Amino acid sequence: MATEARLPRRHSEGGTRQEILDAAARVFRRLGYARTTIADLAGEAAVSRPTIYAYFGSKHEVFRALAQRVGQEFLALQERADVSTPEKTLRTTLVAYLDTYVRHLGVLTVIAHQALSDPEMRRLRAEIHDRPNRRHTRFIERLVAQGVADPAVPPAVVSEVITGVVMRFAEEAAASPERRHELGEQLIVAHRRLTGMPGGMGKSRPREEETADAVR
Repeated sequence: MATEARLPRRHSEGGTRQEILDAAARVFRRLGYARTTIADLAGEAAVSRPTIYAYFGSKHEVFRALAQRVGQEFLALQERADVSTPEKTLRTTLVAYLDTYVRHLGVLTVIAHQALSDPEMRRLRAEIHDRPNRRHTRFIERLVAQGVADPAVPPAVVSEVITGVVMRFAEEAAASPERRHELGEQLIVAHRRLTGMPGGMGKSRPREEETADAVR
């Protein structure tokens, strides 16, 4: 039995671990953190409880791994951004940021709720938001240095404001999916106004090192 329990850890980035996290996202979204049990996670993933424990030491470890996966997805938006112009960087990353937030809204809502009373959950929430916000801030600072942005407030404040807008718009888009495109366009306009960016920026191509940090 001990040998069987150790085997999955050698493939901890493989299918079963990811399937457990996929199942965990559904269960935590449906039941919340406090009501979820290892038995619930095992049942949703169609595996035994020992299999869950082969990958994770506790429910908390499952939730932490799920939150970290969500955080990494937000960071990965940068790698998929079109950085040929500031305008395209802005558009592709903001739209992707909104879509990703909508997709993970359930888990993010559970994290936010638990963060009200659990210091560890507050740290998890900060991990998800702080690094993308810092990258966003650097993006705006580079636009200022290029002379194509004149923020109404400091770049770090713009980042925080946009994150707040995305959180609210994600709720709206989840409730009314037909509004997703409209909300994405409003998000882009709001960002332009806050940063003082002109509407058409297609002719300005920043140097490669200046576009390394995308909006998200």
